[in-house]
Amino acid sequence: MLTNNREARERSVVILGAGGFLGIAVTKAAVDAGLTAIGVVRQPQAAKSVECAGGVAVLGDAARPESWLSHATRAIAVIDVVQPKIPRRLGNRALAQIVAQRVAATQAIVAGLTSIPANGRPLYVNVSGVAELLPDRHGFISDASPLTSRPAGFAKIGLGARRVARDSGIDAAFVHIGTVYGPGKSFAERILPALERGRYPIFGKGENRIALVHVDDAARALVHVARLERTEAKIASWIVVDQSALTLAAFLTQTAAAIGGPRPRRVPSWIGRVILGSGLMAELAKDVPTNANRVRASGFEFQFPQFRDGLAATLSALGRSSSAQAMNAEVHT
Repeated sequence: MLTNNREARERSVVILGAGGFLGIAVTKAAVDAGLTAIGVVRQPQAAKSVECAGGVAVLGDAARPESWLSHATRAIAVIDVVQPKIPRRLGNRALAQIVAQRVAATQAIVAGLTSIPANGRPLYVNVSGVAELLPDRHGFISDASPLTSRPAGFAKIGLGARRVARDSGIDAAFVHIGTVYGPGKSFAERILPALERGRYPIFGKGENRIALVHVDDAARALVHVARLERTEAKIASWIVVDQSALTLAAFLTQTAAAIGGPRPRRVPSWIGRVILGSGLMAELAKDVPTNANRVRASGFEFQFPQFRDGLAATLSALGRSSSAQAMNAEVHT
């Protein structure tokens, strides 16, 4: 429930990066929750997408707070889903540039928010992956996980932005989401076609567990956290992943089977490093056992708790037929 102070303010959220794959889903989720969704986008075409999703589009730039700050003063939260563009091959130089851009953008966002008086300042919802977290004492990536002191790959991006927000002293919720899949972005545009043609291999053994979440669940969870009482929302970390606990090999094999593609072949890890770059290959090979108990305990329910459920919905949304037998069968790797 909203506090009296927040009830007196406009029931809205500002979404930075609203024109992206996740941003559009967050816009829809906010509207479905009865909020006014103010979507900040840079391009007119993206503005049309926000409006089609039921939001109010604002042409601006997340890194230029003057373009959206007037809306933030009346909002309960600013949800930052700005996603850096990741090249198909990610080397050290490209990664360093992305880190610098993300840190600079977060510094600008935080500077804008700190200009709002504390008693009227919205919650800042900082969104990243799970790469910057270490396993907790039970061996899982969870809300109790410590931050890594030796970031590598994507962890450098998320950790740099998180430190900026943390050090600013503003009220912030840090939400760590799994690899987002759904009817759009790289999953639909690159992974599915490649698997269908037998051109997306399993690099290495593929025995590492991966963290997954359907785009609709990721979006709904972000809005859910944004609407919690401030004292509950601004805890150390929120983990938003489904309960699949699939290995990389099972994920690829199950998806290929569902669309009628050939079983993915295995290739050595060093080939992956050549093709994808050391940065992307390191992320692909990480073992990520996760625990999202806290977000569920807060009242959030996943619409797609298992990957097979989300995959079926994704293929249906894309107009693709799927094999129910393939998705319900155990995948041996």
